[in-house]
Amino acid sequence: MQKISVNLSTLPSEWAVPCKMAIKDLNRRFKEGRIGVELVAGNVKIKGPVIDVKIDPGIKNNMVHGKTSAAVNASGQLIKSTIGLPKVLEFAVPWGKSGMRSAGAGARSVIAGHEFIHALMHHSHNSHLMAQTLSVEIGDDAKDDKLKAFGISMPPLQLSNDTISQLKALWK
Repeated sequence: MQKISVNLSTLPSEWAVPCKMAIKDLNRRFKEGRIGVELVAGNVKIKGPVIDVKIDPGIKNNMVHGKTSAAVNASGQLIKSTIGLPKVLEFAVPWGKSGMRSAGAGARSVIAGHEFIHALMHHSHNSHLMAQTLSVEIGDDAKDDKLKAFGISMPPLQLSNDTISQLKALWK
């Protein structure tokens, strides 16, 4: 099993908490799918790849996505990934009231989870968590916010069989 260190040290709490939620959820999915990788957040020293997660001020217009890049060695093995998350993520308040409010941890965890999968070198946008477009399901309050793709509301994070197969091939 390849352990990958995830650095969340520069994130504000509105992103650090959802990232930890996504890591917990993804590690459960990886175990269920027999995918040979585990994400480890915190100050744990792990020899191997690192995923750095930061706020990317270049993500504008309240976009429901992040940006991920990965560096690999000559044999195609992951060395490091960098995930950028939006500074501002707001949704319209429910029930026709005017105004915006900060998105909840659940919706943020879906965005973070999507980017973590990209950081693991999965590139396609095929379904479930890895959909190209996620629609917003505004909760009664922020804690109930969800994102939806292909008829599936998340959280909890869901990986398609195709995504599981691709990750298994990458992380044996």
